Amino acid sequence: MIGAEQAVAWGLAAQMAEDDAFDNEVMALARQLATGSIEAQLATRRLVRDPATHLDDQLVREAKEQGALGRTGYFQNRLRSFSAKA
Repeated sequence: MIGAEQAVAWGLAAQMAEDDAFDNEVMALARQLATGSIEAQLATRRLVRDPATHLDDQLVREAKEQGALGRTGYFQNRLRSFSAKA
């Protein structure tokens, strides 16, 4: 078994939290995800629930999803907001 620090170091986990802060960290992440793009969440769900058998096929599916997401109003608004800050 590997610990949390090793999981983060290997890229298996994005972050870790102390036991006493775990619930608050989970809720903060849930709130962040809830304010994001529902289209992106649904695309991720499709890709995870029905993965391709071969890596090349999966990468093609992901590229198609990304292309479609790039045409959504959510992405366009976020891109304009980012560009205005630059």
